[in-house]
Amino acid sequence: MKRTRSWAYVLIAALVCSLMLGNVGPLGAAPAYAAEPSNANLDFESGSLDGWTTSGAAAAQTTDKHGGSYSAKLTAAGSTMTRTIAGIEQGSYTLSAWVKGATSGNSAYITATETGGPDARSLVDVYISPTEWRQISIRNVLVYNGQVKLTIASGNGNNLAVDDIQLTLDSSDENPLSNWNFEAGDLSGWTVDKGTVAAGTSADTGTTAAVLSADAQLSQTVSVKPNTTYIATVRAKVDRQDAWETIYQKNYLGNTGQLVNVTSYGDRVNLGVKTADGTVLRQAPSGTAGYSLLTLRFKTGPNDAQVTLYANTIKNADYVKSVTTYTSDGANGSRDQWQGNGTDKAYVDNFDLFAIDNTTVKGADVSFLPIIEDNGGKYFANGVQQDCLTILANHGVNAILGMLFVRAGNPVYDQSPVKQMQYTDYTDEDGNPFPYTMQAGYFDKTHALALAQRAKALDIGYMPSFHFSDAWMSAGKAFTPYDWMYKDASGKLVDQSLDEMTTTMYNYVYDFIKGLVEQGTVPMGAKIGNEQDGGIAWPNGKGYSSAGYKALINSAYDAVHDAAPGVSAFIHTNNGYTPSNSNTQFGTFRTNGVKFDGQAYSLYGGHTSDAIPWMLTNNIEKFPDKDYLDVETGYAFTKYNPDWADESGSMGQSSYYAIANPNGQYNWLLDYMQAMREVANPYDRMRGFFYWETDWIVVEGAGASTRGPNTVDRRTMFNNGDPSIKEMGSLANGKMGDMMDSMYAYLWRGHAKNKPATMLSPLQGFGTYAVTKTAPTGISLNKTSLTLAAGNTERLLPAIAPDSNASAEKLVFDSTLAWTSSDPSVATVNEAGYVTAKSAGTAVITAKTIVGGLTATSAVTVEAASKVGAGNLTLTVGGAAPRKRDQRQSMGQARTEGPPAGRRDRPAYRFQVQRSVSSFVPGRILAVLRTGHILPAIECHAKREAERQARRHDDRQRGCRGRHGDRFVHAERDEGTRLRRDAGQDERDGQSRAHAAAEGDRGSG
Repeated sequence: MKRTRSWAYVLIAALVCSLMLGNVGPLGAAPAYAAEPSNANLDFESGSLDGWTTSGAAAAQTTDKHGGSYSAKLTAAGSTMTRTIAGIEQGSYTLSAWVKGATSGNSAYITATETGGPDARSLVDVYISPTEWRQISIRNVLVYNGQVKLTIASGNGNNLAVDDIQLTLDSSDENPLSNWNFEAGDLSGWTVDKGTVAAGTSADTGTTAAVLSADAQLSQTVSVKPNTTYIATVRAKVDRQDAWETIYQKNYLGNTGQLVNVTSYGDRVNLGVKTADGTVLRQAPSGTAGYSLLTLRFKTGPNDAQVTLYANTIKNADYVKSVTTYTSDGANGSRDQWQGNGTDKAYVDNFDLFAIDNTTVKGADVSFLPIIEDNGGKYFANGVQQDCLTILANHGVNAILGMLFVRAGNPVYDQSPVKQMQYTDYTDEDGNPFPYTMQAGYFDKTHALALAQRAKALDIGYMPSFHFSDAWMSAGKAFTPYDWMYKDASGKLVDQSLDEMTTTMYNYVYDFIKGLVEQGTVPMGAKIGNEQDGGIAWPNGKGYSSAGYKALINSAYDAVHDAAPGVSAFIHTNNGYTPSNSNTQFGTFRTNGVKFDGQAYSLYGGHTSDAIPWMLTNNIEKFPDKDYLDVETGYAFTKYNPDWADESGSMGQSSYYAIANPNGQYNWLLDYMQAMREVANPYDRMRGFFYWETDWIVVEGAGASTRGPNTVDRRTMFNNGDPSIKEMGSLANGKMGDMMDSMYAYLWRGHAKNKPATMLSPLQGFGTYAVTKTAPTGISLNKTSLTLAAGNTERLLPAIAPDSNASAEKLVFDSTLAWTSSDPSVATVNEAGYVTAKSAGTAVITAKTIVGGLTATSAVTVEAASKVGAGNLTLTVGGAAPRKRDQRQSMGQARTEGPPAGRRDRPAYRFQVQRSVSSFVPGRILAVLRTGHILPAIECHAKREAERQARRHDDRQRGCRGRHGDRFVHAERDEGTRLRRDAGQDERDGQSRAHAAAEGDRGSG
């Protein structure tokens, strides 16, 4: 019996599903789709290749077939079969085919093209067998224009049989726009708001497009869901595109970068979305002379039931905002000098609008972005220069990550007894050794806070990545930062004691995270180390099983949670492809009492992506309460080399994808993301990835170290200057900073996809398995009741059924939960299930599945924190040498103060200091409150009478330096429980402020 459905059945099933899901068009109207031919002849049961266009030797056969009576066979090298299926629904499809035959030198392929997006492509040789039929697949064919062109090619082979091709709609875009492709032959359903817009030729597909003259706009209002993230797309082109020049940068080492400047401006067409009151949510420009896919991302508000989608050729404030770029000095929108289209025309066709699932973190590492921007680097999408982060957000990126150094520009020293300065493998202009440093003034708190603010404005998350060094940290190097060392009496550079460094670590991390929180950009997580398989901050924290590592990581962890309760802290290993290695490391952490909330991995395109479901399956069993992120990944798109240092351009998987090619990068990334949804997420943990490094184009001054080259420019997602890689729709050669087709992979719809056990894909290393998309059948919480002291936080662990982790039949559901509190004044809960106690009382925390509305609850009792009474404050000043006897001075009295009127905060504990410190002696400063109480919070005001030299960069005090060189003050009670705190300088009143929280049972005594 034939084991496949004809295309007509697939289409009918998709349409019925759409109607059941309530797919509606403009203000409730049902969308119309063009008719599909009743038989697309994808199973060749017509007895011929009717409907297919062939070249070379291709014919139907009866001698060998997978099912039914016929199959197709290509019997000569260079043979092809193609056919276009039009009038299909916009959305995400799976293309599969049964193949049999001989290998072709890895040149035979199957593709799905002309969909409005990049080509979907699968190589055949890795799957094919001469003795049995095998089902191969492309899991993500993304259709934006209602059609797809299928091609089967023999390559260099002469024996390729194919049968039972299926194109299955996995998730409809449910586009609510009517006449989205203008194939009604007019502008019905659309409103011309301004100027001249006409239905005309020069269509992207079909026969009709909308043609806009200068200063014109057309629009359509549609129904949407509140609090939902959407992607809007349109195929667009203009009569004239900008012209550019490239300036090649060089120095004594050779080529160092490329700067791109506009020489003349062409035309523009804009895509935008506004709310019912006229507020523009987002607008994006395009300026290519050929059709390209123009996209933007927006999120509706709680009261938005409809939006208006528009296209225009108008220069106004919304256009200026859409092309605003940035430097460290802030926004700079003056670079674009487009003044209008004049007598030229712009063309739009094939609009699409769909909600996008953000369950999976689809991130981009943008660590070098500020330094690239300051050195003249530019980014382009659809032929127009734009802000890099805006481009990322408009193509589906939902989070960014940035690495942090303690003080970039400081010299780097090793861990030897007599510390040795590190040097690069290149010299200065005179041939002298050149010190190894990172570019001074970057990778710091100032730039990170600015990036976080920009990300928030675009509705994407931000995660800091701490290296705890002045330069790159990895498994093979983790050098202690210079500011965390000091010079002893002999002038020798030495390390802090472990106790001192844990204090320094806490203050550094707390200060940074608290800065994010205070500006309203709570991080989505924090990575406390980078590929730390060899430990951190050598020698104190060397070795991941050492006591020093535990002390330092736990100090960083506590700082994250004290500054931002409910933010997960991740430990990062460089091996994301071997579960046993992960179990050894994270199992050691668990045994040793190392604190962490998430497991972070490096998993690059040189390893097959089946490592993701393998690791997920393992971690669900062994670490069910931990989040999962692949925080480093990448795939090479070219072998072109724009600077003086060579690098590998071979990172990829030549068996599955085009190597050193943007199309290979695109298809690889789609499979990488789909791997995240091959396994259920029964405990609703964070799951996703960050691409490293998306933005790192080559401009002088933005290398891997001071004067260094760019070491990863062949695997970014913006062109590294390769002229052979043209931007989609552009008629000109490629240039530095062009967004490549691979960026469109982030428009992956985010849903699980059905997969029979017979279907092979680049994830076949995971074994024989099936995926069935289902709905949750039950939910429970690990604690049905919870008691917390005010100020404390605890994470609840949900368990969502069905649990198919151990089965080859994977039942995958949308496990996203909505968390709520019955009384946020008593206890709050965030989207990750962290419950934070606010004030005495009771509240009920509810976890509800988005799909199905299943619920589970936990009753929370919050106890008030005890207040501390008055006491004496003593300032302890450490000696000039390690372990020298402390000097103690009585400083004054403490008193309890209630919170300001109208606030429910815990009371502040203010200390009136009655004695000044004449100078800062090298060592720690500890503020000790003579009381037996545990302190839930302290605010100290210490008059700054210290010598100015204590703030100088060269005065290397141990563990006592803040952003401006301020000393940190630490409090501890007599029993020895340390209360660490951050201190920031208040320049306005000349006072230093410190905030503390108890390290142990905070707020409960």
